[in-house]
Amino acid sequence: MFRIVQLSDLHCGQQFFLPQHLERAISETNELEPDVVVISGDLTSNGFKDEYALARDYLNRIECGSMVVIPGGHPLSVRRPGTWVSWFQLVSEIPDFQAYRGTAAPQFANEAELECAKVLDYYGLPWLYEPTTFVLEEDDEGRVLEAFSPDFYLPEQDLYLEITVMKQSLVTRKNRKLRKLRERYPAVKIKLFYKRDIERLGQRYGLKLAS
Repeated sequence: MFRIVQLSDLHCGQQFFLPQHLERAISETNELEPDVVVISGDLTSNGFKDEYALARDYLNRIECGSMVVIPGGHPLSVRRPGTWVSWFQLVSEIPDFQAYRGTAAPQFANEAELECAKVLDYYGLPWLYEPTTFVLEEDDEGRVLEAFSPDFYLPEQDLYLEITVMKQSLVTRKNRKLRKLRERYPAVKIKLFYKRDIERLGQRYGLKLAS
């Protein structure tokens, strides 16, 4: 069964914002072990940077490998009317990557992806962010039922990297996707970086990775 959880109207920073309610929602979301989490706005009340930072800190605690985040109309209408703004970009310093080989600026889902990109760039390893979506399952009429977009691709190594900061007990579904990918695309090389691998990178290079 494919499970989707939707959360909305966080309104971080509002006068009447009650953190215990959001903490409970995050806890119940993690217990459900969803395949996708959709945050459909509003993230903040006024669109200020510290409010987005607070929203990011809460959403980083959601243990799901696929998350869609929409800032919402309210904060954008206050600060930036009629403009799409990446909430993650507002609270993160995105470097001028030298080894990145994509055309559009990468839109990282979390800090762990950003910091791993910094490591690749530091060592001059050419990389792309989510350049390929692999179809894993289709119905009888060819409609896509399941797909997978690995986080990074290293063209010189012909290697895909998938980053996960989920608890080890929740990585089962992601490993299942990797198995299906290898079965359907046996020539594709892919490596899953677990939370422990990322923590080792953080310790070795002094990175501020998401917990």
